[in-house]
Amino acid sequence: MPGTTFPQVDFTITISVIVALVALISPVIVALINNRHHYKMRKMELINDQRFSAILKYMENTGKFIEHDSPTNAETYESSRGLIYLYAPSKCWGLIDELDLAINSKDKATMRKTFSELCKHLSKAIKY
Repeated sequence: MPGTTFPQVDFTITISVIVALVALISPVIVALINNRHHYKMRKMELINDQRFSAILKYMENTGKFIEHDSPTNAETYESSRGLIYLYAPSKCWGLIDELDLAINSKDKATMRKTFSELCKHLSKAIKY
């Protein structure tokens, strides 16, 4: 259309507005990313603490039960045995089963040998 003029766009103002918006938004984005990372790290830390606690409890209770076969020690062994499969590496499950069979058959020599081997494997699993 003849005679119609479009307003001229001042690119310095446009760029200034864009820079101002980015300056306002970027700290929010950085904070969200940092919070998400912190949440994931804390979650991993809690899982590792639970793993450490469960493995330590299993090793202590099993050792007590092997040395002193009493109803109380049997009960604590059974409760910790139920949790160990959640936190022990799957490569240790065979040794856990073997130890459980030795405990059920009251074979002290096999119990001690298997328990010693299992402790070595589990100690590697709880190192950070």
